[in-house]
Amino acid sequence: MYRVNNLLQTSYCVRSTFASCKRLLSSSKANDKKQDKKYQVRKINKLLVANRGEIAIRVFRACTENNIRTVAIYSAEDEGQLHRIKADESFKIGKGLAPIAAYLNIPEII
Repeated sequence: MYRVNNLLQTSYCVRSTFASCKRLLSSSKANDKKQDKKYQVRKINKLLVANRGEIAIRVFRACTENNIRTVAIYSAEDEGQLHRIKADESFKIGKGLAPIAAYLNIPEII
């Protein structure tokens, strides 16, 4: 969280005046110690990749390198797609629905 806050503050400071940037950075340094205690970092054990193209394959590869199990979802027409095969687990969704409708069926995905 600390790194994300610093990145956001830095990008904000690039576009802002010096005074507003100085106020932002000085107030955030005081809160950094509080935030470190407030947030806990937990390891991701399993990741659902809601994509079915080349990006999904790259995410699966990165997850495998970091010992994170991967999950893919697929519609009936995507049964032979590579993203389904590369994932550690895969689940068929939207039985009897068109591919777009299957992927937009959020209650079934969850």
